[in-house]
Amino acid sequence: MRGKRRGWMAPFQLFLFLNVIFFFAQSLSGLSVLAAPLDTHLHHMQYAPLAQRLVDSHPAARVRVWPVSVPLHPRPSSFLS
Repeated sequence: MRGKRRGWMAPFQLFLFLNVIFFFAQSLSGLSVLAAPLDTHLHHMQYAPLAQRLVDSHPAARVRVWPVSVPLHPRPSSFLS
């Protein structure tokens, strides 16, 4: 055999390979390692105050939703029966 031998992967190739393996294994196992609930970020991490400020400053946090007592599917009128 002629030429240089390459015994190891380049760092970027190794990074890509391990990422593919990680996400493939995660999808097969059903675990969601990267999907921490918002409660964890807001109350159990060192950056919780920053996370709370970011959530509070989000435009959707300022929207007020008022309870409405109108049914989504009104009953048919009695005169139609």
